Amino acid sequence: MGSDKVKKLKFPAGSVIFHEKMTPQGLYIVESGTVEVFQWRKNRQSKIRLGVVGKGEFLGELALLSDQPHSSNALTISDVTVILVTKEAFDEQIKANPAWLVALIKGLVAKLHRTNEIVRRNGVVDQSLNSTVNALEENHRREKANKNSKRKAS
Repeated sequence: MGSDKVKKLKFPAGSVIFHEKMTPQGLYIVESGTVEVFQWRKNRQSKIRLGVVGKGEFLGELALLSDQPHSSNALTISDVTVILVTKEAFDEQIKANPAWLVALIKGLVAKLHRTNEIVRRNGVVDQSLNSTVNALEENHRREKANKNSKRKAS
């Protein structure tokens, strides 16, 4: 991997590494320091903390793997040094060493479990999901009621 594909970056405490809706630059591997990962609540007055990432852990993998903008913010709590693995270098590494992908997936699963627990504790509600589930439940109730009325009519 060439040096243009892997870079060492330093961020002082209080710096934004990436923010929601930002185009991903690559995978960030924390070499030293601590990073808070969070999402802003709709009012942008408070945040939902998703986790704290430290030495040896990584950031930005979800956006990188999904080819979507970042869904969270990464703010340094202390001075931080990261290794930025560009998308090109990341793809090369995955092809050359599939065990890397397995380790990444295990890390993603652990983060997903933590995020699900945080969302549950914070009572975060996805209105479109609620609407869909409510519509499906209502449809099921109507179908059941129609079946019952047809049986009674027979």
